[in-house]
Amino acid sequence: TAFMIPKRHVLGVAVGLSLSAGTFALMPNSTSDTVWSWVGQAGGGGATAIRSRSVITAKHVPGLTYGVQGNIYTAVQRINHPTYDIAILNFAQDLPGWYEVGTEAPIDSTLTIVGWGHTGVVNAQGNGYDHQTSLGVRRAGRNKLHFKSVLQGYGPYLGTWLVENGDAIGAGGDSGGAFFIGNRLVGVTSFVGSTNWSLPNYGFASQNGGVPYMLTGAIDLTVPEIRTWIQAHVVPEPTSGLILTGLTAMVLRRRKVSR
Repeated sequence: TAFMIPKRHVLGVAVGLSLSAGTFALMPNSTSDTVWSWVGQAGGGGATAIRSRSVITAKHVPGLTYGVQGNIYTAVQRINHPTYDIAILNFAQDLPGWYEVGTEAPIDSTLTIVGWGHTGVVNAQGNGYDHQTSLGVRRAGRNKLHFKSVLQGYGPYLGTWLVENGDAIGAGGDSGGAFFIGNRLVGVTSFVGSTNWSLPNYGFASQNGGVPYMLTGAIDLTVPEIRTWIQAHVVPEPTSGLILTGLTAMVLRRRKVSR
């Protein structure tokens, strides 16, 4: 389902939020992704491992499971952010891999958007995407980080516009998915919106006199407040000091045996 909410503080227009299927990264004509291995599935959307025993997803994506590389992991703890659209799942066993959370997201940076949702193909008129139902395939596409803003009840977010053919943008089923800059996670996909819902969904800027009107928002993980919250709620990694102590002890034992 989808509904509209006032968006006075973001462009002064209305935004549609897709909450049951989630927002999605529309990857036009994209094949299955084989690169972003630790962006897994969760609750009908996506989730990304950010520690060896922790993943992050959108708060409106339900459940405790995280599927990756054909395995399903069940969290022992779920922590929803009290205000923003993010949640952390913590596990009792190590996951196969994870990504660092980024500390900066400069405007005009190249974004890689990764998600498990629907896709689209260029329409016959060449002025937008025709939506195609295709859940359960991980796809990755690129766009630019066009702006940053705040959406009440969802949080500070990174915004990217659908401008022309080849741009990746949100679509249903990719909530909880990932925005990357380089190989660092900078955003959790949260919603899609439009500045003009009377225009066709997933139309290019050419549909609106050259001005883009379809957008995707991802909660901005580079915001210090959010980074602090994440750090406080993930399962901590072993400290380098403890690792070094363990290695040192092993060397000392070997030396003692060799004598």
